[in-house]
Amino acid sequence: MYSIEELASGSRTLGIRAGDTVMLHASVRAVGELAGGPDQIHLALKSVLTSEGTLMMYASCPRYYDEVGRGVSTSCPANLGIMLSARILRWNDF
Repeated sequence: MYSIEELASGSRTLGIRAGDTVMLHASVRAVGELAGGPDQIHLALKSVLTSEGTLMMYASCPRYYDEVGRGVSTSCPANLGIMLSARILRWNDF
């Protein structure tokens, strides 16, 4: 089981620093069991990036796209999954 401190330390080992801009696309299942649940992933990155950093997170609605990625619907459900909806997050937005 990973703690938020271990996730933050791993992010720093990867070279992520305060003030960076990071695009996150995480398979929570691939990360493994997390003390505190899946929100710990973005909270760990928040602690590394600080208020000067930017975290961008991908979210999709796969059932609303055809096999080559063309949108087939203009509406996407509000519940996009376990992480966050698609938008650029600045820490002051929390």
